[in-house]
Amino acid sequence: MSEVVITCEGVGKVFRIPRADQRTLRGRILHPGSGTRFEEFRAIKSVDVEIRKGEFFGVVGRNGSGKSTLLKILAGIYKLDEGSIEIDGSIAPFIELGVGFNEDLSARDNVFINGAILGMSRKQVADRFDAIVEFAELHQFMEMKLRNFSSGMLMRLAFAIAVQSGAEILLIDEVLAVGDGRFQRKCHEVFRERKRRGETVVFVSHDMNAIEAFCDRVLLLENGVQIALGPPAVVVPKYHELNRPIEDGIDGAPVTEGSEQHPVVIRRFELLDEQGEPMEAWPADSTLGLEVDLDSPTRLEQAMVRVLVTNEGGGLVGALTAQLNTLEPDAPRTVRIDAENILGAGTYGLEIEVHAVVDGRPQLVAAPRRRDIDVDADRSVGVARIPHTSTVTDTVDHELAHAD
Repeated sequence: MSEVVITCEGVGKVFRIPRADQRTLRGRILHPGSGTRFEEFRAIKSVDVEIRKGEFFGVVGRNGSGKSTLLKILAGIYKLDEGSIEIDGSIAPFIELGVGFNEDLSARDNVFINGAILGMSRKQVADRFDAIVEFAELHQFMEMKLRNFSSGMLMRLAFAIAVQSGAEILLIDEVLAVGDGRFQRKCHEVFRERKRRGETVVFVSHDMNAIEAFCDRVLLLENGVQIALGPPAVVVPKYHELNRPIEDGIDGAPVTEGSEQHPVVIRRFELLDEQGEPMEAWPADSTLGLEVDLDSPTRLEQAMVRVLVTNEGGGLVGALTAQLNTLEPDAPRTVRIDAENILGAGTYGLEIEVHAVVDGRPQLVAAPRRRDIDVDADRSVGVARIPHTSTVTDTVDHELAHAD
């Protein structure tokens, strides 16, 4: 078993939220004895987890579930109120935009300041300065004051510094969502490289595509409570269950078995390589396996699974289909589609739909689910690498060749 680098035992965090008895000046004068009361809010409650060296560990949950609070506790930003944490290794936190930066100084000065906060010496920062600027793609802005940076530029600079810090453990919050598609692909390549090198990453995100693509294990929080811990294939469906809409008139119970409009439930949607392992990227000239688990509470005729392939701009590239014919009640089905890669390099969306004939007309009978995948291609123009062959022949003027 790999070495444990982070141990959380009974971790808890309590915030004291002020509540003023008298909100107006008049009220305070008329009631001089009144003051400010404090209410306790337990943001994290008894989290127990071990994170191993080289593990890509995800933390997911709905807004307000305690994800970012847990990450800030690991980073030492928040003081621990309950339990204990042991960390074996240096940490580079990438948690909030602007943390560790001085907006009145230039980007160049801030690189050295933020590098020092992350434990780098001035010489180490100087040695890695060019790599930081290259990754952030901010060459012409390094003498500009940070107050004039956009949030995207600030995020790129902060992430570039964290990546170059050489820390053994990288903490990453949802702030990557600020970046554009190009920069997110660069970040994903950093993730892949860290996985290849066996480095530890703790990753907080609402992007289940990224969680499924990169994470070895996932922690699911709800109202600060640890409710699931395990591989993405087990935890991500639980996250989706929490986010399903509430159906009126059923005692507020979450809808877990589909709805009247979309009765079919997509319980699993995985992208697998030829060896049956999860795909992080789709190499050129390889086969992608899409596996889908379906469950229907009602009988549906002429059912069909369709996977729409879209480019980064949302344009439709093509579709993959599988005919299911009849879906029987409570008879789960597994569908597999194998596709050859003829796409050009880039990031593509794979959105699964389930259709069936209802009341005599085709209808969408499952809420769509989407996955993104990066496609690697050495040389490509456009969205597809069209299979083709070519022949080149030397043309010879036979009459001139045989002339006296």
